[in-house]
Amino acid sequence: MATAFMVKNDGRFCRDCGGPMTRLGDGSFCENTTTKGSQKDVKDVCEALGRERRLFCEHCGEAVRLGETVCPDACCGKTAYRP
Repeated sequence: MATAFMVKNDGRFCRDCGGPMTRLGDGSFCENTTTKGSQKDVKDVCEALGRERRLFCEHCGEAVRLGETVCPDACCGKTAYRP
């Protein structure tokens, strides 16, 4: 498992690597690693990034500019979850 942190509010993609999250009964986890997954930024350990530090949108998985809390309109246009 790339990280043990749980993403709140049913995040579908990891904010740190852009890969799909694995949905479990009590939350979503990032299980992407350098050898598995379809993440955009390959890494073995992902950080639990806050909404102002996210690198990828948790709704659509597209890259966002650091500090932006709304995904660009070309992607999904949704606001980042809190935290």
